[in-house]
Amino acid sequence: MRCLLALSLVLGAVGGGRRECGGVMEGSGGRVESPGYPDGYPRGAECVWTVVANGPIRLTFDDFALDAKSACLDEYVEIRDEDSRWTFCGEKNPGTDV
Repeated sequence: MRCLLALSLVLGAVGGGRRECGGVMEGSGGRVESPGYPDGYPRGAECVWTVVANGPIRLTFDDFALDAKSACLDEYVEIRDEDSRWTFCGEKNPGTDV
């Protein structure tokens, strides 16, 4: 069974010039980080990763801290598959098995 997942990271879409990052991840493991991690990230970055696997995809957030004041409008992580969409923002770590 081939699984496909889109992981988007939008970091302060308002302000500064947009900086693109992301890519395609295939295989049994990988790591996604915001630009500049563990230091601050540039405002205006929009990163989109496509994750492709031959089985279930498991996501674990080790560190999660986005602007809590934006109410998921300017800074958020969005995860999409064929049937569902999840959005996370603020400083509450979504944890494991998202």
